[in-house]
This record gives sequence, C-alpha cells and structure tokens, in this order.
Amino acid sequence: MGSNKLENKNSGLLVLHSPQRCSSPSTPSGILSPVGHGPGDGLRWEERQGQWLRRRRLDGAINRVPMGFYQRVWKILQKCHGLSMDGYVLPSSTTREMTAGEIKFAVQVESVLNHVPQPEYRQLLVETVMVLGLVADVDVDSIGGIIHVDRILHLANDLFQNDQVLTGP
Repeated sequence: MGSNKLENKNSGLLVLHSPQRCSSPSTPSGILSPVGHGPGDGLRWEERQGQWLRRRRLDGAINRVPMGFYQRVWKILQKCHGLSMDGYVLPSSTTREMTAGEIKFAVQVESVLNHVPQPEYRQLLVETVMVLGLVADVDVDSIGGIIHVDRILHLANDLFQNDQVLTGP
C-alpha cells in the first residue's frame, strides 16, 4: 500500500501519490498550480504553489463545489454515457431518474467524489468537471461514451508540467 505523500520534484511541481487500489485505474500525478501574473504579485513560486495547494485541500476537505456544479454535471451526463472519476462511474441514466436540482442527484454525484482519498485531488476533479461543462454547453447531441475525468486531468497536468519545463521556473 502506498502512502499519501507530497514530494518536491526538480521542476518545482508537487507530485501527489495516493494509495494504490485494484479498482482504480489511475492515481493522481500532480497538482496544477497557476503561475504568477507578473513581478508585482509579490509571491515566490513556492508561496503561490503552497497557497493553491492549501486552497484545494481545504475546498476538497469540506466538499465545497462551485455554484451550479451539480446542474453542470447533470448537463454533461445528458450528452455522454457517464463520468468516470477515480475508477467509479456516475452513469448517464441518473439524469432519467432525477432532476438536476434534486438533493438526491447531488448525493449521487458526491457518492462518486467521496471515493477520492485526497481532498486536493477531489478538488481538481471538480475543477475538471466544471471545464467539461463548457463542452456540454456547445450545441451538440453527444460528447462521447464514458468520459474519464481522471485522464483529462492527468493530460492537463502533463501539458502544464511540459510547459513549465519549457518556460522554466
């Protein structure tokens, strides 16, 4: 069994390791941290990185989601076969059984998110779903089969890390 541990890589990015589970096809590979907006922001890279990690950890720990999150998930589910997060699938059939505003629907979404052991990774999944919601806003009938939110998150993180290596700290 692995342990929850943060380690600092040479690139200055944090890599998050989670316990391995047989039922989970993926584990978190990193933490996305926005870079500064200019020399006047007054914070070093490490301080900004720490702030984003703390914010994500806190938001994830208290199960905080953005306004309209559950409605966005419902809209996404209407255009695909399901959302897979950390090896658990929220099926699109849920939208036929409940409305977007029902507490029961929010509980279903939370039951999938609550399987994520690290609060900061849970928060990254929530943020990824919010971005996916922008795709669902496009006037198309379908955006695919089962959408693997983890894979999208990992791909985004890989792109971010590659960009950081190219631009330097």
